[in-house]
Amino acid sequence: CITMCAPNETELQNLTEMPTSTREEILLAAKKLQEYGVNKVLVTLGSEGSMVLMESGEVITQAALPLYDGGKVVDTTGAGDCFRGTFAVALSRSQTVQEGLLLGAAAASLCVQAEGAMPSMPKESEVQAILERAAKE
Repeated sequence: CITMCAPNETELQNLTEMPTSTREEILLAAKKLQEYGVNKVLVTLGSEGSMVLMESGEVITQAALPLYDGGKVVDTTGAGDCFRGTFAVALSRSQTVQEGLLLGAAAASLCVQAEGAMPSMPKESEVQAILERAAKE
C-alpha cells in the first residue's frame, strides 16, 4: 500500500489513463488510484485549488488563494512542488489535511509571483502572513 500519492491532474491522467478534465473525472481517476493501493490521493489543480480523496471516500477541497496587493502570476514553475512540500510539513506537524491544503495554497500563491523554481519558494513567515490576511477576508 502507498499512504499518499500527490499528482496534478495531468499526472493523474497519465497514471490512470483516464480523463481528468472535470472534477467528476478527477474524482473517478483518484478512486482508480485507490484501487491500485493508494490510501489517500492529493490532486493539485493549479488555479482551481486542490483536493484530497481520503481512504474513507471523503473528499476535502481547498480553493486557490487570491494574489493580494495586485500580485500577478509570473512563473508557475515549482508551484506544485511548493504546495506539496508545505502540505507535507503541515502533516509532519500533526496538522489536519484541511490545514495542510490551506498552507499549501498560501505557499503556492506566493510562489507563482516570483521567477524561478528555487527563488520563488516562500519563507514560513510569508506564508503565515498570507494566512492571516486570508482569515480576515
